[in-house]
Amino acid sequence: QVLAFDVKRIAEQNHPTVTIKNGTYIGTHNSHYSVNSFLGIPFSQPPIGDLRLAHPVSLNTSFSGTRNATELQPACIQFAAATIDRPISEDCLTLNIYQPSGFEHEDLPVLVWIYGGGYIQGSNSDPRYNLTFIVNNSIKAKKPIIAIAINYRLNGFGFLGGPALRDQGLANLGLRDQRLALHWIQENIKSFGGDASKVTIWGQSAGAGSVGAQLLAYGGRNDSLFRGAITDSGGPLGVQGPSNATQLSTWNHILNSTGCAESSDPVVCLRGVSLDKLISAVNSSSLSFGPVYDGDFLPTYNSAQVSSGDFLKVPLITGSNTDEGTEFVGSASYIGALPAVSYPDEASFLQVVNSSLVNPALTQNALAVISALYPDIPAIGAPHTHIGRLNSTFGSQYARVASFSGDAKIIAGRRFTAQQWAKHGVPVYSYRFNQWPIGGLPDTTGTTHFTEIPLVMDDEPGNGYKAPWYPAGSEYSGMDANFTALAHLMSKYFFIPGSRANKPSVESTKIETDLPRSHVDLIRP
Repeated sequence: QVLAFDVKRIAEQNHPTVTIKNGTYIGTHNSHYSVNSFLGIPFSQPPIGDLRLAHPVSLNTSFSGTRNATELQPACIQFAAATIDRPISEDCLTLNIYQPSGFEHEDLPVLVWIYGGGYIQGSNSDPRYNLTFIVNNSIKAKKPIIAIAINYRLNGFGFLGGPALRDQGLANLGLRDQRLALHWIQENIKSFGGDASKVTIWGQSAGAGSVGAQLLAYGGRNDSLFRGAITDSGGPLGVQGPSNATQLSTWNHILNSTGCAESSDPVVCLRGVSLDKLISAVNSSSLSFGPVYDGDFLPTYNSAQVSSGDFLKVPLITGSNTDEGTEFVGSASYIGALPAVSYPDEASFLQVVNSSLVNPALTQNALAVISALYPDIPAIGAPHTHIGRLNSTFGSQYARVASFSGDAKIIAGRRFTAQQWAKHGVPVYSYRFNQWPIGGLPDTTGTTHFTEIPLVMDDEPGNGYKAPWYPAGSEYSGMDANFTALAHLMSKYFFIPGSRANKPSVESTKIETDLPRSHVDLIRP
């Protein structure tokens, strides 16, 4: 009898099960990290057929027996799908749950990850977003958490604009997918040992913009879906989709490309178009997709909402990287390539200034002020890792351009958000990530967009990364032990199970306001 009990216990460990509202799922157990994974669990009816270009619909059926949740499921339809090593599908609204083993009956805090990718690509099946390591780190810290990665529709399937869609209330479908996933978590997380009242949402880049959108949703309405938020390189001021003119142009292009331009109901027509034809139409468009102001989910301008305090007042951790702008000025920095555009003179700098703004209608006086604020002094520009003026391939004004671009797209929004949170009496904690990438990226890249993710994910094995991010086959331990220390530190700081972020053990300064708040610089010890 004892032997039979031990065999049963071992079997349950290797194949953990969980019963939720609509049935029972079998997961997998990782004994090395002490984490149970339940992968690819649907949180919505498949958004196909009549549910294409429609609000996500909750599951309304149950099943008997058990279903496997042991394999990652397809990514949502996206641009550059041929470059990712995983399948894509319209039926993609799933989530991955990482549960600390042995804590199945606790009321644990919950961390929800929303990936970035410019609202046109990304997925919870991306190996770089494996949340196993964060959960394992939480166990070691004796503050175990559950972590969840969600999928949401992208590009023309999740963020298509157009008059017919707006008239039918069908804008911002990708954001609505995220919202439904949060409702699913509220209904089911207790079965995994989670506390529905202790959910924190976290995202990077477009994922951070998505978190910002959830903070602004319905005028900051509190639906009790989460109690805290974390935004890396984005946030409420990053909720910025294409202009109305671009939306209309993209809409018309897709209608013309699919034969739906003359339809009396173009939305119904698009639902009947073959998947291949719709993908081709989307991929041949401007690929400019993102959240739009629809008078409903996003009622008005994000800056106006943040200024007036019409946001969900929950504690916020927000931050950015020192050299964000090198990613946005034509440099394929992640593969060490040279920039596609050179910035040789003042005119090229001012052109970037205008193009970085939503409504570029700056007066000559305003341009002169901005030019003076970003002087032609490479030492104070971006990237901070390169000493001296860059060569003609980059252009003499590259440092100014990269510095302004990072401020305009990411850093200014982070600063303004922190100020307004503090102004309205809401706890806010800000960071600046200043560590040059751990791999072999050139010094012209600097601490650019996304470079914090391997560390904050505590991804010591380097899952999903290739050189020059990581020299082939290497780990943190093969380079510098301080990287490991910084990764452990960051993954703890970025999610703290208590109701407030923990007190930093590194030097802090004040947010730019009269109210005291914490700001930390993150660099390896």
